[in-house]
Amino acid sequence: MCGDANAARSKAISVKVSPKTYRVSKLFVHRSGSTSYTCAMVSKKWLAGTIKRDGRTFTPYSSELKAYKDISRKGSRRARLTVQQKITRLKQLQSAGDKLCKTGPPATPVPTPSPAHPLQALTRPMTPADINHLYKRAALGYVSPEMMAIGLTQGADSIVTSLFSKVEDSAADAEAKSWLNERNQSLATTIPGVKKYALAKLVATRNPLHNHLCMIHLHDIISVSITSVSDSSDYRNLMVRYFNTLCGVTDYGSYRTLMKEMTIDPAMLRWLTGSVNNKLKPNEDFAREFMELFTIGVYNRAGELNYSDLDVANAARAFTGMGIINSAQFGLTSIFNFSAFDAATKLMFPGTVAEGEVTDWESMVEHTFNKHPNAAHNIALMLSQRYLRPDIDQVNPALVDALAADLKSTDFDIMSMLRKLLVSAAFYDDANRQSLLRTPAEIAIHVGRAFRATGMPVEGGSMTITALYNMSSMGGMELGAPPTVFGWDRDKEFTSGTRLLGMTNQFTTILSNGSFNNEINPIGWNYKMLYPQGVASPSAEQVVDHVAAIMSVDLNETQRNLLMKYMNTQLVASVVQGSTVYKENANKWDPASYAQARQKLAGLLRIIFGSRQFRVI
Repeated sequence: MCGDANAARSKAISVKVSPKTYRVSKLFVHRSGSTSYTCAMVSKKWLAGTIKRDGRTFTPYSSELKAYKDISRKGSRRARLTVQQKITRLKQLQSAGDKLCKTGPPATPVPTPSPAHPLQALTRPMTPADINHLYKRAALGYVSPEMMAIGLTQGADSIVTSLFSKVEDSAADAEAKSWLNERNQSLATTIPGVKKYALAKLVATRNPLHNHLCMIHLHDIISVSITSVSDSSDYRNLMVRYFNTLCGVTDYGSYRTLMKEMTIDPAMLRWLTGSVNNKLKPNEDFAREFMELFTIGVYNRAGELNYSDLDVANAARAFTGMGIINSAQFGLTSIFNFSAFDAATKLMFPGTVAEGEVTDWESMVEHTFNKHPNAAHNIALMLSQRYLRPDIDQVNPALVDALAADLKSTDFDIMSMLRKLLVSAAFYDDANRQSLLRTPAEIAIHVGRAFRATGMPVEGGSMTITALYNMSSMGGMELGAPPTVFGWDRDKEFTSGTRLLGMTNQFTTILSNGSFNNEINPIGWNYKMLYPQGVASPSAEQVVDHVAAIMSVDLNETQRNLLMKYMNTQLVASVVQGSTVYKENANKWDPASYAQARQKLAGLLRIIFGSRQFRVI
C-alpha cells in the first residue's frame, strides 16, 4: 500500500516535456570541478546539454529550458512547483555549461588516455577510494574488511582475481526462490514476489561481481519484463530461467553464445513476440531489437546506419519457427516448428562489408558476430557506458577501441574483457569517477548487503527485502520489470526529486524500525552492531570512519570534521517570541548509551545515504 501510494503521488506530479533534439557529430566534454558538461556543435554554436546513449542525439539545456517554460503555468500547484525547480536547475546548468562550451574543445582530451596502451594495468598501490570505486561500479557496493585488505596489500590484480573466483551460492538461490510463492498464489502478490526474487538474490549472493554484471547491467541491455509473461501459468519459472540464461555468460564468457541462448529463451520469445513469428506473417520485433539493442546498434561512430529495414525484414524471416510448449517435465519451454520456418536463403547487409547469406536463427547470430564490423565496438561500448561513463566513446574512443579489439580476439568473451578493464589504470582514472548515477536497485542492494554483513537482521522489523524492494521501486526501478525494451533511462527515470525523496523516506523508515528502541528486542535489531568489529566502546572518529566504510563512501577532511561535530552536539529546540529556534548544545558521544547509538548512527546513515558520494559513482 505504501509503495502504491507513493507511486501514485509521484505520477500525480510527474511532468513530461518534449524538448527539441539534434543529431550531432561534433562533441567534447568540459569538466568544472566535479561537474562534467557535454558540449555539441548545434547551428554553428557550441552548446551545453545532454547526450543519449546512441552517442548522437543531443538535447541542449536551452531547448529543455524552453520546453519547461512553455508548461510552467500548467497543471496543479505541485506540478508547477516541480517545473519551477527544474527550470532553476536548468538555468544554472545552461549558464555555466554554455559559458564553458563557447571556449571550444579543451586542448587536452578528457580523460587523457594511457600513454602506453588504453588498457595498461594499474601498477600503483590501491587506495580505499579505489576499492570503493571498484565495488560500487562492479560488485554491488559493500566491501568486506577482508577484501579491502587484499586490495590494499596485494593490489588490483589480486582483488579482481578474488572477485572473479566464483564460489558455491546455493543458499542465496534458495533464499531468493522463497519469494516466488510469496504469501499465496494470486497474481497480485506473486508478480512482486518475482521482483523480490531478483533483489533477494543480489542481497544474499556470494558472487557480487558476476551477479552485478548479469542481473543489473545485462538485464538493462537485454531486457525482459514479467509484465509480458505474467499471463502464463509458469511465468515465475520463465523469469527465473531468463535470469539464469543471462547469468550463464559468467560461466562461459562468450556474448555470442549468450545471444544464441537468449534468442530461444522462452521469456524472450514472449517478451518480443518471437513465439508468433512465422513464415506466413513474420514478426520483426525481436529482429529489430537484436540488431539495435543487443548487438550492432543503430549507428556506427561515423553516424552511418548499421542496418536497413530490409535487413530487419530478412532477419525476422531467419528467426521464424520458434515456439513455446508446456512440457510436463520442463514447464514452458521453447521448440522449433519447421512448418512455421522460412527455409529460404536470406541476404543480409547487402552492399556492405558484412554482406552474406543466412538461413536460420543460428546462422543469423553467427553471421552478425563474424561479419558485422560494428558488433564488437557496440558491445564494448554498451558495457563501458555502464562501467566507465555514458559519454566514453566521445571522451576516450581509444579505450573503447581497445575493449572492442579484445572482444574480437577472444570470441566476444565479455568476462575476459571485463577483467582487463577492472585491472586497468583507465578504470581508476579520476576522469572516470563521479560520472555515473547509481541505480535505485544498486543503492537498495548496497544497504541490504552492508546491514547483513554487520549482523543486523535483513528480515527483522522494518528492515526486510520488501522494504528494500519498496526503496528501489520508489526510486523508479523494479528488477524484473524494465519499463520498455530499452531498459531503464538513468537520466530521466532516476533523477526526479520526488523519487530521491521517496527513497530517503523509505530508508528513514527502515532505520526507525518500528518501536524497537531498546538494545535487547525481539528481532535482534541493535545499532551497536554497527560499531567497528571487536571495539566495544568506539570513539566518535572510529564510528564515523566505520559507517563511511560500510557505505563505501570516501570522506574528505571537511566532511569528516562536520560528521564529527554532529556526533558531539545535539540540536535543542526552544521557543523565542513565538518561533521555534534550534541551538547546538555540546553532547559528547557516549558509546555506552544505546539511546545515543540509535540516534547518532541512524543520523549518520541518513546523512551519508543522501550524499553525492553515495549516489554518484
